[in-house]
Amino acid sequence: MPITFAALTPSERRAEPDVAMPDAQADFRLAPVPADDPVARRHGFEGGCGDVLRTTDAAGRILVTVGLGESPDPRGVRRAAAAVGRALRHCERIAVALPDLASGAEAGTGLTVEEVSRAIVEGIALGTYEFLAHKSEPKPSRLATVDLVGDDRDAVERGIDVGVALGGATAFARDLANETPARMTARRLADVAISVAADHGLAVDVWDEDRIASERLGCLLAVNAGSVEPARVIRLVHNPPDVEAPTLVVFVGKGITFDSGGLSLKRPEWMYEMKGDMGGAAAVIAAMRAIGLLQLPVRVTAFVMATDNMPGAHATKPGEIVVARNGTTVEILDTDAEGRLVLADGLCLAAELEPDAIIDVATLTGYGRVLGTHFTPLMSTDDDLADALMRAATRAGEVIWRLPLPDEFDKALESPIADLRNIPDPDDAGTVAPGVFLRRFAGTARYAHLDIGETGFSSKDDGDVTKGCTGAMTRTLVEYVRSLARS
Repeated sequence: MPITFAALTPSERRAEPDVAMPDAQADFRLAPVPADDPVARRHGFEGGCGDVLRTTDAAGRILVTVGLGESPDPRGVRRAAAAVGRALRHCERIAVALPDLASGAEAGTGLTVEEVSRAIVEGIALGTYEFLAHKSEPKPSRLATVDLVGDDRDAVERGIDVGVALGGATAFARDLANETPARMTARRLADVAISVAADHGLAVDVWDEDRIASERLGCLLAVNAGSVEPARVIRLVHNPPDVEAPTLVVFVGKGITFDSGGLSLKRPEWMYEMKGDMGGAAAVIAAMRAIGLLQLPVRVTAFVMATDNMPGAHATKPGEIVVARNGTTVEILDTDAEGRLVLADGLCLAAELEPDAIIDVATLTGYGRVLGTHFTPLMSTDDDLADALMRAATRAGEVIWRLPLPDEFDKALESPIADLRNIPDPDDAGTVAPGVFLRRFAGTARYAHLDIGETGFSSKDDGDVTKGCTGAMTRTLVEYVRSLARS
């Protein structure tokens, strides 16, 4: 059920006759420090980020207090809001008393009313997210209306507008990646992109298998060779009118709708998550959806490289050599390192547009032992682009961590019989090898690689992340474009 968010001033809130909650506290308050009242002390509430205290007043009405910790940031506000959304999922309507976190905002250390409002909207929307499409008796959250109560109604409404767009986009990305692989094929993903384009003012072009062959996308065709489902390339374009000398940004999304590993078959215990191997494509399509909705004055093009990776009769064999669009020959030693192959052709297409920046998003490599499940690794050829993406991630409530992209590791991908190979030796540079491989196809453009191999799927509810596919980096992509629009 979509949630309606409304901005109210305290006086308007007091005039609401339908809400049986205390006027002063509404239903839900966020506490940036331990709540200094007898009830909180009696219950041992310390106000840590995401800590929830649920009490009732003398009339039996519910009051929920959620902690923000000692130094609230956008991510903490989202996590706290998600906690209260889960705690009150049985309520049809709740109200949120906006905390004052503006101290230091001008110096960049506090949060404005707009930022707080946006974070609360996204946190509640994503914390209550559920994928119920295949439940025979679904029991969705009853939460339908959230009132955000604050003095600056205009700022609250601006925050709601952005929060609804980005929270909705992230939920949309989760829907795409959580869908079953039999239903979310490359062709179905293309149909979804066509609908998104029609609804949000984007141009769209879908390439079928004949066009893919004529465009010389040899790496994509090699990955698709073992499948009965044809591959697709999806191109989405946001080209706002009346923009002088606009910046051009290109996104590239990995759209492996199911990854068996090909002939280099995956271990069975890992395979059930592989419906989400198109999480990068989902994030890119969803980000374009939000960019169109917000009408951002920046030119953005997206390429989605969509196929599954199956061990069929005609599957590409380890040891085969394929030719990418830019003429680079690649020796395929491991057919389970397929994501970097389809991205290689996508990056060639992106580079030909001579953009200001290319950013790819992909579930490429398991980084669990390196950065865990909360940090998305970033590799980039440009310091300014990397810094801008890290700032965008912070504002979006996501976390990225930059890894090196050293020239010294080029040798790890040298092949004796081709221009390069798709994996290094087992004990040589495996962590950064995908970025080293991919930058060979990005041309001279500023390039960044965001790897959601660990952050794209969660085994549990955690803050504004829910169990299953997470929609990771959707908000960061949009926030990066928003920063370009502001500048």
